[in-house]
Amino acid sequence: DLFLEAISEISQTITCLSAKDGRDLLGKLASGEIINPDIIFLDVNMPDMNGWECLANLKSNADFKSLPVIMYSTSSAKKDAEKALELGALGFYEKPTSFLILKEFLKILATSTNLDEKSVQTLAKDCGRNQKFFV
Repeated sequence: DLFLEAISEISQTITCLSAKDGRDLLGKLASGEIINPDIIFLDVNMPDMNGWECLANLKSNADFKSLPVIMYSTSSAKKDAEKALELGALGFYEKPTSFLILKEFLKILATSTNLDEKSVQTLAKDCGRNQKFFV
């Protein structure tokens, strides 16, 4: 819900869709309800199918493998960031302590024109010290 609110405050032209868990997301992608998203944020701690399981499913499916994914969690453990990258995510974002910091991050992300490893590394640098975004 915070993502939806933050995105709506950043830009009225960005469409933000949500899924209740990993299984719901995979179903929406498979059915065509969600088509070629620019980016997927996966919360590590989702019910039914958690973010790690969903990421593994996405990256093992030829139709979804190239979709850019950023893992999102309250964890600040380096091992979680490393695991995200090993499983094919573009990065790992620690949930910020304030709504304003989330908006700042999403605004920087929204102005990125190409989401590849190089641009995400630049994004991580642009976020500054208030953000905990690992690539």
